[in-house]
Amino acid sequence: MPLLTIKDPALDTGKLYTHTLSWLQISEPNQLFFTLHKKEIKLIESKNLGSTMEVFALHQRKVFEEMTFAPEYARLACEQFLAFDEETGGKYAFLPYFPIKEVATLNDKLSQLQIPVSFAHSPKGVITTDLALLDSPADTSIEQEISYMYMLTLLYGKFLAKGDQLNGIRIQIPLFGSYFWLQTNIEKRIANLQSQGIYLQSSLNRQGDKATLQISSSDWELLQIFAHWHAPFEAFASITKKEQTNHAKQLLLTFLDTQPVQQKQEIKNLIETGVMKLLEK
Repeated sequence: MPLLTIKDPALDTGKLYTHTLSWLQISEPNQLFFTLHKKEIKLIESKNLGSTMEVFALHQRKVFEEMTFAPEYARLACEQFLAFDEETGGKYAFLPYFPIKEVATLNDKLSQLQIPVSFAHSPKGVITTDLALLDSPADTSIEQEISYMYMLTLLYGKFLAKGDQLNGIRIQIPLFGSYFWLQTNIEKRIANLQSQGIYLQSSLNRQGDKATLQISSSDWELLQIFAHWHAPFEAFASITKKEQTNHAKQLLLTFLDTQPVQQKQEIKNLIETGVMKLLEK
């Protein structure tokens, strides 16, 4: 993880310090973290990192902006829960606990997204027999993985917003019986996105033989892409975390201009050319 720190042998205490930063757990020798705390930039040693402090992750790549939606890959999310119909001898996909009153709205969204799937209410629940039954490709693009996550949001989640300001997304996928394997599958996809600097968090809330896999994210790049795809259904004027990150970036650059920090220009160049994320302790 490319965290913005200053490493100095003089700081070494002979110990490793373990922290959980948003979704990421690190365990490293003592070093200085550029930290946002109480609206100020500070240099804090690992051993002194405290709750609510935010550190900076910098990814040396271009911003992922208006990606092309991948409907064929998003369709896989519609076919996660497969079952066998003993009456017809065929397979069908179902959406567990999906509200019947929202089926028509969902079908309209699927049509506009050019996904050739239509769901209907039946005695077996909310189902579709419009199946592609495609295997997931061995090597997926980031566009495909994000398209899949967007579809999960439409099917099992919601956009967290205050007015037209987008704050995050939350997805809650019910797991039960033979479908617990979906947790491993989805968490692999999340790990793939995290490795590329797109941050989502997941947790499993289990009660007996049923559970809910909860996925959440306030990653501003992810929300920016989602907002673009979601514009035909709901318009968002701003993304909270993007505004907060841009403000923190300016505070950080000002801090560097006023402090005797080693390799100052190199750090400023990384900030100006990279993609910044804030991770909270």
